[in-house]
Parts: sequence; structure tokens; C-alpha cells
Amino acid sequence: MGIWGKLYHLMILTSSRKKGNAMNETFLMVSATARALNRSTESVRQYERTGKLPAIRTVDGRRLFRKSDVEAFAKTLKGRGEKGRKWTQL
Repeated sequence: MGIWGKLYHLMILTSSRKKGNAMNETFLMVSATARALNRSTESVRQYERTGKLPAIRTVDGRRLFRKSDVEAFAKTLKGRGEKGRKWTQL
């Protein structure tokens, strides 16, 4: 497997952007997001399709979710009495 194949198998991707100060953002792939929310991967895709959980698409169509967006969405699930995982379990 080449370097690009290995990169796609990472569960958490980190990207740096510059806006005055360097800002680091952590992105989660569908499977890591599903584990964090204690949901199936198909549920996560459905949340994205319905606009409940924003995602960024890579050039090849993979969904990446900002960790901050996933954390906020997890709080809304807990607000409705639904269980999710603690972030230390990622």
C-alpha cells in the first residue's frame, strides 16, 4: 500500500490553516464520527445528507467532519436524552 493509501486509512486527520495565527482543526472520518456518537456509519451519513451534521468533502468524495461540529452535535443528542460516547473514548 502506498503512502496515499495509508493516509486514507487514518481515522483522524489534522489540517492547519492560517488566519492571522495558525489554527489547527481536527477532522474525523465517518467511522470515527460514528464511534464518537455511538451511531452507525449510515446514521452519520444520513445526518450529513439532512444537514444536521456539516461535512467537508474531499476531492474523491470522502466525508470529513470537524471535531468541533461533532462535539456540538453530540451535545444536542444528549440534550434529547440520547447516549453518546465520551470524547476520551475516541
